[in-house]
Amino acid sequence: LYTRGRTWHTVLMKRPEYAGAHSNQISLPGGKAEESDASLEETALREIREEIGIDDSKIRMLGKLSRLHIPVSGIEVLPVVGFYPEDPDFQPDPSEVAYLIEVPLDDLLNPGNTMEKFRTLMCKLVRVPYYKIGDEHVWGATAMILSEFLEVIRKGGSSTSL
Repeated sequence: LYTRGRTWHTVLMKRPEYAGAHSNQISLPGGKAEESDASLEETALREIREEIGIDDSKIRMLGKLSRLHIPVSGIEVLPVVGFYPEDPDFQPDPSEVAYLIEVPLDDLLNPGNTMEKFRTLMCKLVRVPYYKIGDEHVWGATAMILSEFLEVIRKGGSSTSL
């Protein structure tokens, strides 16, 4: 999280096209833990530094959300929420980020931006909720993480994790 002017924002990223399960998808910064990471919080900080190029030493960790298993890639995600106290000067790594999407939290909280469509997943037609942000559709694990985070905001930060 960070502020631009007087507005709270978060940043999403469009992944580049590659031979992988998450090619061309919208995501939050993040990735797999490495042996050198002392904790999953350190993984989150390292990944944000590597992917979007901000000084992770300035981030104040606010808490964690629920762990989430992503079946298509077999990864378990621990979403970590942090606050960046300055106007960020993003320097995205082009090998990991096609482009960034700065999103005012008000846009995510606007019920008019929460939609659903049908998709075929694992050979089944399922109803998939998503956020419409500009021309982008934010769905899957990213939408699930954002949904939990927004619920925490709506409840005034009363989550046991945050």
